Amino acid sequence: MGVLGSVPDRAEATYTCSDCSRVLSADQYYWHKKGHRHSRACKACYQLKRRPYKIAYMAGVGKIKQRERYDPEKRSQSIVKSYGISLEQYDHLLAAQNGGCAICGSKEAKTKRNGRFCLDHNHQTGEVRGLLCAPCNRGVGLLGDDPERLKKASDYLLTPPSRKAWNCQAACILSSIA
Repeated sequence: MGVLGSVPDRAEATYTCSDCSRVLSADQYYWHKKGHRHSRACKACYQLKRRPYKIAYMAGVGKIKQRERYDPEKRSQSIVKSYGISLEQYDHLLAAQNGGCAICGSKEAKTKRNGRFCLDHNHQTGEVRGLLCAPCNRGVGLLGDDPERLKKASDYLLTPPSRKAWNCQAACILSSIA
């Protein structure tokens, strides 16, 4: 029975849930990588059983971990470990940026996590570039930290292709009238 060759094909197999007694297809159960079921209960029943434990965890241990994550001392250790700068250097950099985002100048970090600005850095060298609000940090990241792409995005916003096309179309119409 323990041999993988003897395990029935999951696509066709059906099993009876130990809790609700429904006969369900194999995709309604959690499976281990080795090919056996994680639980004799279906996914729905398994989640119902797990719910009280999840609630207790979030009420106790989860809240403690959440508080620790936003603790200023832990934040300071995280900045030093991740980027190699102290909290004092972070504050000095923020003051040098007039207390706002290096790109848009916003005085609000616009982050749900801890109210601090994102520390933007070069992903190849690790060099800290500045402090950004969350939307600017996301924008720079989504454009791959590539200055050429950022310049092209800026050019696109200033002179969209549709404006060029419509101006050309209008010019063509005017020249045909004249």
